[in-house]
Amino acid sequence: MKREELQNHLKEETRCVHASSALKQRALHAALEKERRHPMKKGIGIVLFALITLMLCTIAMAASRWGIFDFVSQYNRESIPEDTREYVLTQVMAAENDMITATIEELYYDGRTARMTLQITPKSADTLLLGDYVSLDTPFIHQMTESLPKTNDNVQTFFDVIENNHYAHGYVISASLNGGPWLTTSHDFILGDDGSLTIFIQNEFEDDLAERPCTLRLTLTPYEEPLTPSSIAQDEKREILEQSLTLTAAVSDQEACDDAVSTYVSESPVLYESIGVQIDSLTLEIKPLEIYAKIEYSVTDPAAYAETDDGLWFEFIDPQIEGDPYDQRLAPGLTGSGTVLPVDGDLENAQHYVQYETLSKSELHDAYVLRAYNAWSKERYDTHEIQVQPGD
Repeated sequence: MKREELQNHLKEETRCVHASSALKQRALHAALEKERRHPMKKGIGIVLFALITLMLCTIAMAASRWGIFDFVSQYNRESIPEDTREYVLTQVMAAENDMITATIEELYYDGRTARMTLQITPKSADTLLLGDYVSLDTPFIHQMTESLPKTNDNVQTFFDVIENNHYAHGYVISASLNGGPWLTTSHDFILGDDGSLTIFIQNEFEDDLAERPCTLRLTLTPYEEPLTPSSIAQDEKREILEQSLTLTAAVSDQEACDDAVSTYVSESPVLYESIGVQIDSLTLEIKPLEIYAKIEYSVTDPAAYAETDDGLWFEFIDPQIEGDPYDQRLAPGLTGSGTVLPVDGDLENAQHYVQYETLSKSELHDAYVLRAYNAWSKERYDTHEIQVQPGD
C-alpha cells in the first residue's frame, strides 16, 4: 500500500472511532510519523498494534527473565544511558490470588514516567497466560526450546502451543497502572518457557510528582473451555486483582546538587511563517535517564496552518548531518513517543497547542534547531534555531 493510500485509509478508519479528535490525531501521528528503520529481533514474534490505545505488544518465548531495558532496547537501543541500573528498583512488591502470583520485578520512576516489568506466574502447570490482543488462532513465532518442537517454518498458533504443552486453561492477563492522567502509554509482553508471563508497562503522566499514589490493576479473563482454536475470552467471568503502591521519583547526582540546573527555557518566540504558527516557548527538563521537551506554539495564520491538515510536528535536528531528513534528528529519549495536544479547544479549532516528546540524555545543548514537519506528506517547512537558558 502506498503512503498516500495508507494515510487516507487510516483517516477513513478513524472517522468512525468514538474518540476525541486529539486522541485520533495522536494515534494517526504514531502510525505515520515514525520513519525509523529497525529490523525485527530474531525470535521476538508477531507485533500487534492497537491504533487508538497506542500499545505495542511483542509476543515470544523467552528462556530468561526480561527486564525494563530489554523491552526498551527493541525500539530504542541507542538512547539507553550506561547508568540506567542505578535508578531501577527490583522485587518491589507481590500480590496473588487463587490463580496467579504477580511480582513487580523492576521499577523505574522519575516523577513523570513510570516503567515496570511484572512477572505473572500461574499456580497451576496446566494454565497458559497470554497478553492482550491475542486470540488462540493467532500465529505464534517463538525462540526454539525443547518444550516446543519445531513446526513448518517455525510458525505455530497459540492453540498449537496449548496442544503441544497440554494446557487445559487459558487466561488473558491485562495490566494497568492508574496514577492520574497520562500523555502516552505502551504495553509489551513476553511469554517465558517456564509458563510465566512478563508484562512491561510504560506510562508518561501529564503532571510531575515526586511521590505518586497508584493502583496496579490486573484483569484475568478466562478463555472458553474446552479450549479450541475458536475459543474466546469470556469478559463476564473476568476477575480483578488490585494492589496499591506509591512511586517515589529517582534523583540523579546532578539533581541532588543544590546548584544543578534541571530546567532550560527558550529566550524569545520564533515565527514559522510558511505554516502560520509561532513557537512561544521551548522547555527542557532534565531527568535521570532522558530529557523531557515541551514545545508550546500558537496559530498566527489559520489558513496557512490548515494546510498542514493537523499533521504538524516539530523535529529536533542537527542540520550538519548529511543524509535523509530523518537521519538528522537528535537521538530520542527512552519514552520513544510524543504527542501534540490542543490547549484551548478541539484539534480542529484550537489556537494554542503543546507538543511533548523526550530526547536522549546526551542531547543537552545551548541551542536547538527545530524544523517544522508534516507527518502525513513528510514535507519539511521552516527551520529555526532556538536558544535556551537555565530556568528558575
